[in-house]
Amino acid sequence: MSHAVAEVGSKPRPEARDELRLFRNLMRSMTCNAMTVVDDLEMWCRNTDQLERCDLLRKHLDCMKRLCEGKA
Repeated sequence: MSHAVAEVGSKPRPEARDELRLFRNLMRSMTCNAMTVVDDLEMWCRNTDQLERCDLLRKHLDCMKRLCEGKA
């Protein structure tokens, strides 16, 4: 059990850091693309409920983007 705890507290191996960096970059790119789609969808919204949902989705995507950039 103490061996498992020591591994959790140790620094991540270099490969894991590279994998995390690649994952964060991929997620940031996908989030930015999704935000562009929400902007396009918002032009087609006809009522306030749809606009509110687009706004909420944009806020969640922005939060994800900031997490990927390390700014949250």
